Amino acid sequence: MERMTKNFIEMARILSPSGNEKKLGDYLIKKLRKFSDEILRDENGNIIVKINGNKNTNPFLLSAHLDTVKTSKKPIIKIEKNRIKTENKTVLGADCKAGIAIIIELVKTLFENKIPHPPLELVFTVGEEVGLLGSSKLDKKMLNSKFGLVLDNEKSVENVVIKSVGVDNFEIEIKGKAAHSGVDPEKGISAIKIMAKIIDKIDTGRLSKNTTLNIGFIEGGNGINIVPEKTKIKGEIRGFDRKEMDKIEKTIDKIVKQTIKKQKHINGSPNYFYKITKRFDCFSIKPNNHFIKTLKKSYLKNGITPNFTESFGGTDANNFYRMGIITPNIPTGMKNVHSDEEYLDLSEFKKSFEIILTLIKELGRE
Repeated sequence: MERMTKNFIEMARILSPSGNEKKLGDYLIKKLRKFSDEILRDENGNIIVKINGNKNTNPFLLSAHLDTVKTSKKPIIKIEKNRIKTENKTVLGADCKAGIAIIIELVKTLFENKIPHPPLELVFTVGEEVGLLGSSKLDKKMLNSKFGLVLDNEKSVENVVIKSVGVDNFEIEIKGKAAHSGVDPEKGISAIKIMAKIIDKIDTGRLSKNTTLNIGFIEGGNGINIVPEKTKIKGEIRGFDRKEMDKIEKTIDKIVKQTIKKQKHINGSPNYFYKITKRFDCFSIKPNNHFIKTLKKSYLKNGITPNFTESFGGTDANNFYRMGIITPNIPTGMKNVHSDEEYLDLSEFKKSFEIILTLIKELGRE
């Protein structure tokens, strides 16, 4: 535990916001080089480490991401009441360096104690915090695992995520017609007014138990004395049901078209642009899956009854699932992530390690 905590603190002091993960990646490679003859950093910066194991068992994936949310302030670390936090109002980086520290300690423990284990495929991704970018660009041919764990969960230790939303972004741009707002406003078409009508007709918030919608960005206009020619909004749809998400996206398209149709038209204006960008797919693992049953046994052996749950947040597990790798997302002790109140619960940090070690031992015997 002491060594795992020390490694975490060392990594927490290495700033690695999205796009600047190389230094942390170098640290990681140095820590794992003695345990692997096959370490690759792909063209995107993702690191894949292959570790030999029992040839009669299937390879197993463990993954955590290298990047943190945006920060430029090195944390001043403080250990207090069984938790690690910062003293200088900045992110700690437990998301996701706690997961990385657990993986490093796991590998060292397996080798030091000569514990039988399956071949391991360790994947450390970049750009997770800005749309799962690194995992979305991974070459599936480099991985042979059918099962694995993603260590990127801030819930209490018993809560294992086996179901997660997919996320689509949407963008609507309205082009009206500019005119002087005092001299000849009747010659203009206000894009802002049209967009306001569209926004009013789009339901936002929690639309159902499966789906949420948010409009988070709006811009438009060039001056208070100019009828605004252009306005743009951006939003997202999160959902567990692809059919429901598709239906909502078609409804938005219909709202835009109908609203535009009802406006006065001058020389082809107004017109619109509507775009959907699929960020990542949802995933759902059945509780009676063989691997989930094995994971449950590992929890129970450590005196914890697991709760298999869902999340409205996406992680690299979404992209691994799309590749055909079953990857529940388990907690690591990180709390209050993405804020200057972030901390690492050392008790849950240790429990997470012990659960995964128990699981690896079990898989090494299969």
